[in-house]
Amino acid sequence: MNAETTPHCTALGFDDKRIQEVLSMLRLGEEHRAIADRIRTQVIAGRADELVDRCFTAFARTRGFSLIERSFGAESFKRAWINRLRRFGLDFDTKEYFEERLATAAAFARAKIHLSLLHLPYCLTQEILIAPMAHR
Repeated sequence: MNAETTPHCTALGFDDKRIQEVLSMLRLGEEHRAIADRIRTQVIAGRADELVDRCFTAFARTRGFSLIERSFGAESFKRAWINRLRRFGLDFDTKEYFEERLATAAAFARAKIHLSLLHLPYCLTQEILIAPMAHR
């Protein structure tokens, strides 16, 4: 991937070395790839729409959600959330993965939407992904 296709990674210094540093700080490695694959195939596969629907109602009631509706559209935001969930953990060690997340954060910043609203879907998603794993 070149600098022209990773403007956010390039601007923020997320080259291959920096990505590896971040993954190391987060202690993410091959074993996490296997866990993500298991979650994707055993929990998410064929259920991404349903899982996001379960979270979306609570998310849509949050203060500030109207900013997301105005800036991105509720349905567009929801579709992006579903698509991201379907690719959960895929290639998490690549510039493309980082670029997508940095681009989303940049879009929120441009729209003057507090980044906590970007973090909340991740927290809600984490809750629905962990619950089935805990009951196995």
